[in-house]
Amino acid sequence: MEHISLLPVEFKSKKKRNRKLGISTIAMGIAAGILIFALVILKILSVVPESELRALKLERKILQNEIDDLLLLKTLSEEVKQQKKLLDKAIGTQPEWFEIFAFVGAELPENVNITNILANYTENSAKLNIQGNATGHDEVALWMKSLNNTGFFSDTGLNYSRMENSNAIRFELDVTIIREEKFKLFDEVVGK
Repeated sequence: MEHISLLPVEFKSKKKRNRKLGISTIAMGIAAGILIFALVILKILSVVPESELRALKLERKILQNEIDDLLLLKTLSEEVKQQKKLLDKAIGTQPEWFEIFAFVGAELPENVNITNILANYTENSAKLNIQGNATGHDEVALWMKSLNNTGFFSDTGLNYSRMENSNAIRFELDVTIIREEKFKLFDEVVGK
């Protein structure tokens, strides 16, 4: 059997259009809902990377400040090393001759006389050659021992000791000077 409609064609087409419009409106609503749901999910998922990005930016800023501070320290360290080089050049490595000669004189026994002192200095060592007269070999031996015990001298060696006349001997000593490293603590700090 056939279905026959007595309604006018315009009414049928209007009804059909309304139905299509309703269906398309529902489909668009569903699509809009899905799109909104997807945007909400993406927004939620992007919150974690954004917070990590903010944390990384903050950490980068902190590290950059630390690097800037270290660069300043490096610059200061280099300046200190340059000042140390100037200081080393200024003070040199020469022994304190005045103190050394004063010490030799202070340790000199009554019966020993110095006739000549020669100082020999190289970059690695400093030595004294002492010539003199004494009343006996014992005084020279005691003086050599005394010089070794001062802390200023080491390796005190007797080159010769001979009788000049009945009451005097002539002698010659070589004495190595112990040099203190000046500013040793400063060198240790600078070297680190």
